[in-house]
Amino acid sequence: MDENWLLRPAGRPPTGNEAQLLETANRVWPSALALARKRLSELTPPEPAFESVATEIWEQSLRSVLGTMEKLGEGKISDLDAYLFAIFSNRLNRYLSKERRRQRTIQLLPSMEELAQLKGAQDPSWVDKIESGILLKEALARTDEWFRVTAWYYSQRYSWPEIGRLFGLTKEQARKRFEYGIQKLRKLLREPPEKPGGQQ
Repeated sequence: MDENWLLRPAGRPPTGNEAQLLETANRVWPSALALARKRLSELTPPEPAFESVATEIWEQSLRSVLGTMEKLGEGKISDLDAYLFAIFSNRLNRYLSKERRRQRTIQLLPSMEELAQLKGAQDPSWVDKIESGILLKEALARTDEWFRVTAWYYSQRYSWPEIGRLFGLTKEQARKRFEYGIQKLRKLLREPPEKPGGQQ
């Protein structure tokens, strides 16, 4: 595998910066690979594909350094070997930090056995409750706004006289209008859901 393929453009000779970086990369790569092997083996569990991870980070580092060289123009990086190695180390550390966070998250997640022991997992009625809740939400979405707002006020223990005042109605008008909405909602809940294309 050619880890420095980025610096060997096909069909044209490398630019001055590419040639200089290629020379540096050939010197630095063995040390970068050794560092990656050591650091990636410290992960728990160790990274089995350490060389492919190292190569990916190396390629990112080469792109970054080449970009910096292009921006500097005539200005030169005084110690290109050290600079390339530092960029690689920094990116490797970021990868390791992210990987450790991911592993900690996985360790905190409950196992399938632990999930199976949960009270809800042993009670199949929770599926019915979820389905009922979804059905109710779908039916409520098909009711008018007045009914939804009134249902919210009623659930917050507002009295019928209070609800009537909010809408400029008597308590009897508000209660009867709400009861009519309940009847419509019951009818919606009894109807089978519409199939795609508007067929029942």
